Amino acid sequence: MTYYDWDASGEPVECSHEFEVDLNCLVKVNYDITKEGIERAETEAISRAQQESAGETDIETIEAVDSWISHEKLFYDGLQGAARNLALVALVTRLHHWVSLYARRLEPNRSIKSLSAELGFLNSSLKGHPPEPISFFEELANVRDSVIHADSKSEWSYSGQLRQVADKYVRANHRVEISDEDLIKAIAVAVRQVKWYDEKLKAIDK
Repeated sequence: MTYYDWDASGEPVECSHEFEVDLNCLVKVNYDITKEGIERAETEAISRAQQESAGETDIETIEAVDSWISHEKLFYDGLQGAARNLALVALVTRLHHWVSLYARRLEPNRSIKSLSAELGFLNSSLKGHPPEPISFFEELANVRDSVIHADSKSEWSYSGQLRQVADKYVRANHRVEISDEDLIKAIAVAVRQVKWYDEKLKAIDK
């Protein structure tokens, strides 16, 4: 069965799996709209400052305007980073929900466990090799936990244990911030993984 959803511009999007519809609605479209809104606000703010200072010849005033514009760019860059982090939180949350549902298709009375445990259970119960190793998703879960529980720090302590986010998701200021490219990749990888589980479960009538 083919499922349909709508993108940020209201155009229909063909999705081959319910999980894709879920992510398109709850993660991708929301992120795209937020991203466009931040970009528009930044463009308007900077354009307004440039127009108001057009023709200015006083060096101190010009430098003050340039400094303000640089500050605004940093501010909006921070908003974009926060939007990506929140989109990643939503992605990992929905992935956890889906793999937990799949785990209970194999073991109906199973209680919900961590994302890593649910993935490990599915991998050990189903024949074959899934598209992506558990470690990829564990790193994403660390990003989610950092954003939610540790103010986006790259390291924090939880129950006496040190938690760390993979270096590729950490900026130079030691703040956790997923890139646009990594977010897009994470969505695509999650979809492939869920589809693989779904196909394997259907093959054994689960």
